[in-house]
Amino acid sequence: MEEEERERLLPEILKEVLSALTVHTNHQAILEDILGQLQRLIPYSAANVMLLDKGTLRIVHWRGYESFGSEELISTLEQSLANLPVDAKVVQLRQPVVIPETQHEPDWRVMDETSWIKSFLAVPLSIQEQVLGLLRLDSEFPDNFSPRDAERIQPLANAVAICLKNAQPHDQTQQELAKRVIQAETEIIQLNQRLLALQYSSATITTSSLSLQQMLDTVAEEIVNLLKVAGCAIFEWDRETNTISAMTRYGLDRRWEAGLLAETFPVAEFRLMQRVLIERRPQQITINHPGVYSAELAYMHKAKLRTLLMVPMEFQDHVIGLVKLMDVARWERTFTNKEIGLAQLLVNQVASAIENVRLYEQLQQQLAEQAQIEKDLRRIAARQQAILNAIPDSMFYFGRDGKLLGYNVDSKHLPLGILDQTVFKADSRDIPPTNLVDLIRQYIEQKLEPDKMQSFEFLLVLPEGPQDFEARLVTSDSNEVLAIVRNISKYKWMKESLNQK
Repeated sequence: MEEEERERLLPEILKEVLSALTVHTNHQAILEDILGQLQRLIPYSAANVMLLDKGTLRIVHWRGYESFGSEELISTLEQSLANLPVDAKVVQLRQPVVIPETQHEPDWRVMDETSWIKSFLAVPLSIQEQVLGLLRLDSEFPDNFSPRDAERIQPLANAVAICLKNAQPHDQTQQELAKRVIQAETEIIQLNQRLLALQYSSATITTSSLSLQQMLDTVAEEIVNLLKVAGCAIFEWDRETNTISAMTRYGLDRRWEAGLLAETFPVAEFRLMQRVLIERRPQQITINHPGVYSAELAYMHKAKLRTLLMVPMEFQDHVIGLVKLMDVARWERTFTNKEIGLAQLLVNQVASAIENVRLYEQLQQQLAEQAQIEKDLRRIAARQQAILNAIPDSMFYFGRDGKLLGYNVDSKHLPLGILDQTVFKADSRDIPPTNLVDLIRQYIEQKLEPDKMQSFEFLLVLPEGPQDFEARLVTSDSNEVLAIVRNISKYKWMKESLNQK
């Protein structure tokens, strides 16, 4: 825009601004009008008005940042003046500051959300010697502002200061009323919480036979009736997949059936919902909320919702899910502290019930698995014992150190009383006669090679007369030795008879 054109517009714009100050009573409307008139005079990409309160700058009004994805940051901006050296300079000197190129300014604070700002202009909002705040202009183009621009907008900045000064008594009155209302509501909430806690505890005892799903269905319906909303859905949070899935819902049946309301959500795509789960604080939004995230806004438009309240489900200091309260009335509803407190109380009771049922089910499953394992072990032991009983041989289990660990003796072929009797003869002369257990132990110590079977014969005197036996020794991976003892008297007799023929 040519300098002559700007000079010509300045008186007209000042006239419009003065008219706005006398016509409007809503200071937000006045600020919006002033920022609109200001853009006619000095084209900018985005602008905001900051209020200075005890060394902290707080956003009062803004426009244009939604085009650059910065609306989330700017809509809730509250920053200490000490962290903003450029703004601190404007306040200290009570003079405008122009930054033609932000990348060349050492005091400029760079953030991801504001990296698009290439030039900057800030003007103090002053009345007499008091700086009430700042009028700040941002541009996506370098060299967009000049010192003369700062001079031109100073009268508009004075108008903004007057607007803020006039709004302070009204805001103070509103804040005082809000404090009184909050105090009264807090007392009501505390009383209701006690009554509801007693009521809900009693209801839990009397309905202990209800299944988890029946309990969830009942609670969802009760929440809808208690808070007079159109629908309620209880969601479970899966931390591994970072998704939430509906456990139950009540109301808005046609919208669920039509797919307007989803059963499962990827949490990462819905930033406000993610805040509810991580920060553990309820959040409510309306369809025209200026700070609402785009994903939540698109979801509300699709489902034709006007108001949405999300409440985290907490159990023992961790969040297991959330509950959504949905309203579709023509007006945008704002839930009171009392309503949110009641919802949070009921939701936490739901979380406790869910976790208690899960713990009970886990315990039942563990007990069932343990019982099945014991049953399988008994069956395996019985089968192994049956196999051992069917084998006509006797078995001895030794450690590699020669310690007898156990045995399974066939009393028909090797009476137990014979174990401590003297062995008459072994097939190796270097092993003197001894009892059977000691004989096997000596073979383990002297002759047994790992992973190879060893055998020896020996003679025992049984009630029916001398009998020949064979012992076979093998090692196992568990570093144990198995000795299989078999009566071979009949076999040797048959072999000698054949040799004599």
